[in-house]
Amino acid sequence: MAQDSPKISGSVGDSLDMAVSYGWKSAYGFLVVTLVSYALGAMFFIEGGIYGPLSDAAALLVGLFMLPLVWVVHLLTREHDWSRETMWLGIGSVALVSVGSFGLLVGDLLSLGVVVGGFLGLQFLGIVLEGVWLLAVGVLGLRTLAVPRSVSLAALAAGLGYAGGIVTLSATYALSLSVGNPVFLLAATLAFGGIVAWSVLLGRYLRSRDRRMRRTAGFGTGQSGL
Repeated sequence: MAQDSPKISGSVGDSLDMAVSYGWKSAYGFLVVTLVSYALGAMFFIEGGIYGPLSDAAALLVGLFMLPLVWVVHLLTREHDWSRETMWLGIGSVALVSVGSFGLLVGDLLSLGVVVGGFLGLQFLGIVLEGVWLLAVGVLGLRTLAVPRSVSLAALAAGLGYAGGIVTLSATYALSLSVGNPVFLLAATLAFGGIVAWSVLLGRYLRSRDRRMRRTAGFGTGQSGL
């Protein structure tokens, strides 16, 4: 079970309080846009056409909701030596996925097929880094107990699925194999289940912590915490 650190005075404590307050909303938003992105991606593999640009647009929203989570995880685990490096890894992942997705979106809309390959590579690399970030987040959570163990284990599962899935998908394209090969499907299932569990569990934990914080602040000022 996560152990809440004593409230830190000054800007760091205020930043953590704000990050927790926005973090649980971002976790649920991240879950919704990730599910939409998965659905559109599946439709693209089945039907093609407009589902490609829609999937890339959804990926941009995924990055938008992921950034606050990168920040709140960093603040929760800031006492560990790897926390800052993990934060930059998450930011780098968001940047690569966003640039790659935006380039793919523009390329599809303007029929600039010649540039699509490079942006697809950036998007794939960004998703691999997102998987590595989730793995690091899971390890940090287990080492610091900053979040419940279940949250950290879900992050590890999602990270393995994301990184392994993209590597497998890249090999599938390179070897002209079927996207339905069992290794890719297993990785995709692990990524899907892990990211859903991680988003829900992290969101619940942050929301519970935010409520306790607000209740304590209300009692501290002589006001009702309700």
